[in-house]
Amino acid sequence: QKNYDLISARIASEKRLTEEMGEAKKFKCYSELVSLGCIESSNDWKTKTENLLKFFGVDSLLYIPTTEKVAFRQATGQFDQHSLAAWLRCGELDAKKIQTQPFDKKRVKKIIPEIKKLTSHPEGFGSKLQELCASSGIAVVYTPYFKNTKVNGSARWIGDKAIIQLNTRGAYADIFWFTFFHELGHIVLHGVKE
Repeated sequence: QKNYDLISARIASEKRLTEEMGEAKKFKCYSELVSLGCIESSNDWKTKTENLLKFFGVDSLLYIPTTEKVAFRQATGQFDQHSLAAWLRCGELDAKKIQTQPFDKKRVKKIIPEIKKLTSHPEGFGSKLQELCASSGIAVVYTPYFKNTKVNGSARWIGDKAIIQLNTRGAYADIFWFTFFHELGHIVLHGVKE
């Protein structure tokens, strides 16, 4: 009976994995995830599927593109929701590594003048921005642009931690800072419930 149960479970697992492979093939950003070190390289779709399941920390890839509640600033045009979900997951994993103080809206408003000063310092502003925001309960993360996401930044809450995720698409300071303050506005004006 024990052997039968093990064989039955293995067959069910293989069948489920085969069904998941079709969904895994929709993640055209696999190579981008490999280049960031988020996921292991593979040419085998079974292994790629297992890697994606581990990366997202889920039992099925089917619902990944529809689970996130995120405000994001996006360029016009059609975007790839699977690549966007992967980009957001990278930001979530990076944000977990950042220690922040509890969120404090009054503190955020106090540091805005200091943040504005950073806009005229092209060198070394990234880590200073992260430090200032972490002191008020916001994790700022930088994730390279993923093809076809058409996203410059996002704002969201994971638990009671606010996250602002940015990329350097185009590498223009005005776009970067506009996006940052846009996302900061979502955090400050809307809060966790909204």
